[in-house]
Amino acid sequence: MLGRRTPPDPLVVAAARRLAVHQPRISIVAADLGVSERHLHRRWAAAVGYGPKIFARVARLRRLVALPDVPLAERALIAGYASQADLTDEARRLTGMTPVRFLEDARLTAA
Repeated sequence: MLGRRTPPDPLVVAAARRLAVHQPRISIVAADLGVSERHLHRRWAAAVGYGPKIFARVARLRRLVALPDVPLAERALIAGYASQADLTDEARRLTGMTPVRFLEDARLTAA
């Protein structure tokens, strides 16, 4: 993207800000921004290379890493997961690791 030297798409920037902080549905973010979900997806994919849902999933995992060291089930709920099992499924899909292993690796690499 840096090589293109084009300004970032303001719609994508606004959507990214909302998705990085909160856990809203993509359809809600699109409606808040005055576009259809499909339109947001097309603009996002053109600007970033993947859809906004992937970004939201990664942002939620990043929120999990940033949380203090409390029990895993509590961290899962605070980060926006429906349950610890939901977190486990998502962590395995995105990282190939269990949440405990992923969080250990994240802690070690952040030091």
